[in-house]
Amino acid sequence: MSFTNGLKVESLDGDFSFRIGGRLYVDGGVSNQPAPAFLGTKALPAVAASGFSNQVGIRQARLQAEGTAFKFWDYKYQYDFAGSPNDLIVGGIRDAYIAFRYFEPWVTFQVGNFYEPSSLARTNTANYQDFIERALPSDLLAGNRHIGLAAITGGAAPGLLGNSNWTFKTGIFTTSVEDGNPSAVGAPAAGS
Repeated sequence: MSFTNGLKVESLDGDFSFRIGGRLYVDGGVSNQPAPAFLGTKALPAVAASGFSNQVGIRQARLQAEGTAFKFWDYKYQYDFAGSPNDLIVGGIRDAYIAFRYFEPWVTFQVGNFYEPSSLARTNTANYQDFIERALPSDLLAGNRHIGLAAITGGAAPGLLGNSNWTFKTGIFTTSVEDGNPSAVGAPAAGS
């Protein structure tokens, strides 16, 4: 039993493990100057002066359980309580998958809801990013989490011992539990 990065319980032989943990990301800003009034133009309406512009929001509030079962099966389930600021991401499920790694180090098979393998920056968790946010191309061009089946492999380059320093992941993906309904945003209600 360990309390490093959450509560982790593991069998003596390592065939079974369970870890529960989570994260809470809070963003905020404070200003001691009120927003000034805007007199308006022909194209833009006037806006009255407003009070102090302080804002704090919860970006992520996640709870997760992950571990190993029967030595070769890995699993992860992650739920986000914060939701999405644009209402396009529905449901709180983020990662929900099982992986079979009997053929390790050659191939691991993963099935469930997880990031599409389109870039290393996108597939790594935000907990271990060097900057507060991912780079713009990573967010714009990379895939999101989707339901699918993937095969993963990796290894050490010749001459570099001990660390896996290359990886390859490919898969087949469909929709996602995170996908919202963009066509419903701003659509008229039934009967109107």
